[in-house]
Amino acid sequence: MKQNQLDAYRACRDTFMKTLYHFDAPGQSLIIDETTGRLFLRKELVYYDISVYAFLVSHQNPHLVRIYDAWQEGDKLVVLEQYLQGVTLEAYLAENDVSLAERQRIAQEVCEALETLHSADPPIVHRDVKPENVMITDSGRAVLMDYDASKREKPSQTRDTVLLGTRETAAPEQYGFGASSVRTDVYGMGKLVATLLGDHRAYRAVIRKATRLDPEKRYRSIADLRRALQMIDGTFEDPSRHFWPRVFGTALCVIIAFALSRMMDFKTAAPSAGVLMQIGVFIAFLSSIEVGFNWTGLFWHLPLVKKGRASPWRRVIEKTVYGFLLFVAVVIVFIIILMCIYGEQF
Repeated sequence: MKQNQLDAYRACRDTFMKTLYHFDAPGQSLIIDETTGRLFLRKELVYYDISVYAFLVSHQNPHLVRIYDAWQEGDKLVVLEQYLQGVTLEAYLAENDVSLAERQRIAQEVCEALETLHSADPPIVHRDVKPENVMITDSGRAVLMDYDASKREKPSQTRDTVLLGTRETAAPEQYGFGASSVRTDVYGMGKLVATLLGDHRAYRAVIRKATRLDPEKRYRSIADLRRALQMIDGTFEDPSRHFWPRVFGTALCVIIAFALSRMMDFKTAAPSAGVLMQIGVFIAFLSSIEVGFNWTGLFWHLPLVKKGRASPWRRVIEKTVYGFLLFVAVVIVFIIILMCIYGEQF
């Protein structure tokens, strides 16, 4: 849409907008679209990176507050964003007895929001990750908000020119010791994890690594931090854990599966059908082996699998049952395919 068309659209839209309330923060007001009844937050920013808001207008995530429009008026940026109904994470934790599972979920959802910001090219660094900037909506969803301090990562920049952030949660590089990067948000996320899960010993090593003073010693990305949290939560199985025993175990199972499939003699009128059936049985064995060793993470996407920590016996039973069911399902599919191809010869 051309600029003159955008200006005409905004002028038309503004005729239906009514201001309901002016907040204490300068330049912030609550407005309503009288045609739809939808509420918006209108903000006027002095310090801003307009490319951040351009990205957010076109990229949505359920855990990022939605930006509907952003435009310049003089030396200010006017932002029209989603008005969220709920309470901040800080208030939510103070007012409720929040379970460990819910705290884990909130941490994962904020990580997902940051991953979306970091997926921009170049990445967008939020720079102010803290409980007050996470909203828990009335439906219980965690939403990261307030992009006032956000900026694009600049690899060539040696230090930040404008120091923005919150003293208690800002990374050292935000105070002139270096330039902000995705690892700045790793630091902020580490502080947030400390608030959510710091009372649980299992998370302390992750928190320490995420909040190292030297950015190079932190997790390289939010994705790495998120995987570390998932390993503790029990929702992610690290392939590097017991790597060589898993490799040898997988190789042994594959050899046994190959030998068993070759030993099976399928009597059919079409010899090629028997060979294909042996291949089908081998693939069925491979599917069961994958469930057992879970190299690709397929196991966690199967229905009724318990997320989070579970007893070893439950895991053995789950993997045995699903391994058997997957084996049978693959064999049945191959039988149906071969019957369709060969008919009565099979």
